[in-house]
Parts: sequence; C-alpha cells; structure tokens
Amino acid sequence: MTTESETLEQRAEQFTLLLTDIAADQHHIVRTGIHMDELRPLRDTDFPEDLYHLTDATPTGFYCYEDAGMTTGGFLAAQSIRYQVTGQAEAMASANRTFEGLRFIYNLGKPKQEGFFPKPYGLRMSNEISRDQYIFVLAGLAAYHRIASAKRRVEIQHMAEKMAEYWIGIDYCYSYFNIPSTNHLKDYMGPLVLGLIGIAGLICGSDRIVRERNRLFKQENLGIRMSETLREQFRQGQTYDGGMYFRQSENAMMMKSMAVDHLWNADPGHYELWRRALQKFWDDDVLIQLDRGDGMNYWFIGYDPEKDHTFLTEPGVMPELENPLNLPFLTWGGRRKHAGSVQVAYAATVIAHRLGLAEAGEVAADILWKMDQTKFRALTVPEANHLPPGCEWEQSVLHTCYMAYWLWSYWLGRQRQLW
Repeated sequence: MTTESETLEQRAEQFTLLLTDIAADQHHIVRTGIHMDELRPLRDTDFPEDLYHLTDATPTGFYCYEDAGMTTGGFLAAQSIRYQVTGQAEAMASANRTFEGLRFIYNLGKPKQEGFFPKPYGLRMSNEISRDQYIFVLAGLAAYHRIASAKRRVEIQHMAEKMAEYWIGIDYCYSYFNIPSTNHLKDYMGPLVLGLIGIAGLICGSDRIVRERNRLFKQENLGIRMSETLREQFRQGQTYDGGMYFRQSENAMMMKSMAVDHLWNADPGHYELWRRALQKFWDDDVLIQLDRGDGMNYWFIGYDPEKDHTFLTEPGVMPELENPLNLPFLTWGGRRKHAGSVQVAYAATVIAHRLGLAEAGEVAADILWKMDQTKFRALTVPEANHLPPGCEWEQSVLHTCYMAYWLWSYWLGRQRQLW
C-alpha cells in the first residue's frame, strides 16, 4: 500500500473518532456539526441570539438535526463497508450502534404512521421529511443489511418496506414547512424516487415494492428520466427555483449516483440505461462546482445559457431566485466554499467503478487526499462579505455530515479496489 493510502486510512480513523466520540449523541444519532476549534458538541450559546430557524426547537435541536438522518445513514454505510473490507470488530460495533440511531428516529415517526421517517428536531417527531433523508437512510440500511445478524436483517427488511409504503401511500406528495405540497416525481430530482423504492425493494424483497419500482420505471418514465441533469435543463431554457444557478449540485449528483448504483443490482436488465445516466452525470454536473486546486466545492455557481458556460458570482442577493423559507444562504452569491466536494468524491467513486473511468477514480482520490480536517469548516470565504447575512457564526462549525460522506466514499473505493 502506498504512503498516500496509509495517510488516507489514518485520516479515516481520525474522522471516525470525531463522529463516534463527539458528533454522535446519546442515541447514536450523528449530529451534523460540532465546534470547529474546541472539538466538542455545539451548545445553544454557540449560536446568535437572533438565529433564524424554522422550528420551536433550540438552535442545537434544529441545526444539528436538520440532516441527521442523512449523516447517520451515511456513517452507517461507511462503517458497514469498513467491516466488509477489514473485518474489524470495532467496525461492526460502530455499525451496530449507528443502526440504533436510525432506529430511534424511525420509532419517533411511528405515532404518525410506521414508515414515516421524520427530521428529528430536538429529538422529537417533526412533520418534515425529504427524499434526501429517505434515500440516505435506505442506502445505509442496505449496506448494514449485508453484515447484520439474522434478527437485525428481519428488522431492517421490515423498516425498508414500511418506509417505501409510506411514500407510495402519500402518492409521493408532501410539503416542507410553509412550501405547498408538490408531487416529488415531477422535477429533475424526481428519478431519485425510483432509487428510493429500488433500494427498499433490494432490502425487503417485497413483490409489491418491486412492482411499484417497475411501475415508476415504465408509467412515470423515471428510468428514462434518471439521466436528467441541471445543465441539460438550463440548456433547454428552463430555470430552477427561478434562476440558472448551481447550488450544492453535488448533493443531487451523490444521490442520483447512489440511486443508479443500487438500481444496477436491483434492475440489471436496464444496465445500458444506468451506464448512460452515470456518463451524463459525469459529463454535465458532477464537477461543475469543484475547485480542483484545493479540492473544495463552490457553494454557488452561475450559468450563462448563451455561452453555455459557468461563472463565479459576486456577493449579494440573487433577486430572481425563489426563497419561500426566507433563508439568506439560498440566494446570497459570492465565492464561499465548503466540503460538499466529498459528495463529488462519492459520485466519482461510483462512476469510476461502474464505468471503468480512470479519470473519475483519480478525481475521487484527489478530493479525499486534499480534504483534511481544516477544510470541513462550514463555510470558507475569501472575504467576510462573501458570507450570507447572519451566517458569521458558521465559521466556528465543523461539518461532520461531510466527514460521514468522506468516510463512505473512502471505504466504498477501498471495497471496489480503486485505492
């Protein structure tokens, strides 16, 4: 093994300890952030008194748990794959503990309906869900299912089936806070639902769930639509949220790659379709916000349809963008960067393996190599005015969610012998 690989493994150990010993709460839910400099859990006093958020939870109860399902699901996948690669007892123990965190959130949703997997603000059931939460959690459960005890496997199969049934029951329509309910099959991220149902079907083997996957593929055209990208949408003159900007597109690319990676096994009859989708992701959107120099992602990138090229934005409000939740960071331009590049690394890892694309493997390894602990600061900016108003406090936050995705990408690459 090369020195670089040894260094990556040491970094994996470092990140795992931070997530296990500091970011994980008493229920083993992995919170999305810790204090950057003091390496401790965030406290309410770390947030400004006038912090704007969307629930009645405390600042830590909101901020640390908004994406805790995604983070915990990602860490569960990472530790499950780590066990498959190394056979280390600690990896199995870590996966078992992390599963308990997901089960805690799953049980929070039972009073509403089993299979309703809520965002656990303040460790209570909320009314909020997302495609993102579900697909990350199901992917984590799928990885864990391969190493879990027989008793746990039965439990995981039940959870996956109920989670899929919930989405089927609501006809894929839901609202988010004050945003009106919409059908989540319709936008360019709609094909994610095919992945969500496909992963659940892989886990539980239910004939009903498999039939629904096939229905989504054929009747809703989600199989053909899987390859849709934001760049393609912009080239056709369509906007997204009112404008032509790439904002955290790495999350979309990670999830779409995740969906295709699982559908590759769940629906191998459409192998060529999945190949084309991954190639399209790579050609259009995967690298769109990556700074190859430092291995980080720009948060905001503009698109010029006339010249078909992208450009960096200046600090200030992009007035054409819709912002129904009134969150300043959604419409504030500038050259802020963050650790979302590790989601690029995940997509590139899947693409390198499935397509045999050496360049993608090189990009993934380069990102993992460059993303040391200091680069997981919530926001990195060249000057203070590039910070969205009210986000100054985020300079003191280390984003553990991206550490979980770094670990997932690293161990997935190890498993598939890319490094």
